[in-house]
Amino acid sequence: MKKRICFLLCTMLLALCTALAEETAYDLPLDIDFPNYPADPAGFSEDAYHDESLDVRLESGSLHGVQYYVAYFQVKSPTQLRTAVAGRPNESVAALPSQMGKAKNAVLVLNGEYYIQRTKDIFICRQGKVFRDQADPVKDVLVIDDRGDFHIFTSKEKAAEIQAFQDQGGKIVNAFSFGPGLVIDGKKAELRKDYYFYPKERTGRSAVCQVDTLSYAFIYCPGATQQELCDVAASLNLRQAYNLDGGNSSVMIFHDSYVGGKKRNTEREQSDILYVVSAVERE
Repeated sequence: MKKRICFLLCTMLLALCTALAEETAYDLPLDIDFPNYPADPAGFSEDAYHDESLDVRLESGSLHGVQYYVAYFQVKSPTQLRTAVAGRPNESVAALPSQMGKAKNAVLVLNGEYYIQRTKDIFICRQGKVFRDQADPVKDVLVIDDRGDFHIFTSKEKAAEIQAFQDQGGKIVNAFSFGPGLVIDGKKAELRKDYYFYPKERTGRSAVCQVDTLSYAFIYCPGATQQELCDVAASLNLRQAYNLDGGNSSVMIFHDSYVGGKKRNTEREQSDILYVVSAVERE
């Protein structure tokens, strides 16, 4: 009996060590200036990408007349979902998302929140570095932690809640102050009618989402209201979904090609992006 228990414990320990070793093997430096590894050209198809560290698939659909495009992706390490900025932290510099993504060897790119347009009352963190630390009582804040899990803070006391999250051991890798949250802990959010950023205008919309552990999605709608984007997100069985900058800022890029009919002459320079990379170093 003791030998059997010992064997089971050793088997479990070996499995745990193997899983930890695999995770570490795919971890990338958090450094925002890290150039990343190029993707495998053979891993691309028209609407998908695959290598041993990353799976991406593109889908499209329509909900109540609203066209949407979704890029689902599964990573081996949370460090593969990354952010980049056009200049240095808090520098008023903008660049095309396609150019920023190409410089970072991105497989997939989504616009960020154009944070340099707002000068106060925002909580911004990029690749572990806090740019600004004053959370707006009104704007929803998305925190992505070191495990790759999303946390959306919506209350007027979010500054204290974010601090409590950190005091309890939560580590913030990226944080955004745009919003609103669209799906929170698996439930469709009730959008406030007075939220920012032209909620009733039908325009380009983007959202970053968590599906499950190390499983995510980018959403791009060429024309939708905030509520219509929320409805789309709620229909996709997501754990968390968060609205980012819209209008001409809204863009999704896969393998250097625009998703959903966007064109180069309508791409807008911006301060920041989210992007996804391979974690396989190739010769």
